[in-house]
Amino acid sequence: MKILLTGSSGLVGSHLVPFFRADEHSVTRLVRRPALVERKEIAWDPAEGKLEPVALEGHDHHRPGYLDDFAHVRFCHVDPSSQ
Repeated sequence: MKILLTGSSGLVGSHLVPFFRADEHSVTRLVRRPALVERKEIAWDPAEGKLEPVALEGHDHHRPGYLDDFAHVRFCHVDPSSQ
């Protein structure tokens, strides 16, 4: 299965990457820092809505099987005193 994953460096996502890869799934990570191609990462800026189209090469949505799943694994830390 080909999976595109956000939140891959967080508490849950950091466990999902090796879990999926152990079952021989292909995991591509969306990261908010400069991407490391050798780690199958794509840089994006969700606040600005920026994602380089060339970074999705091989993820052709017109080709059957380009991507089987997408997981957005994000946790928002909320300061209880701010509520």
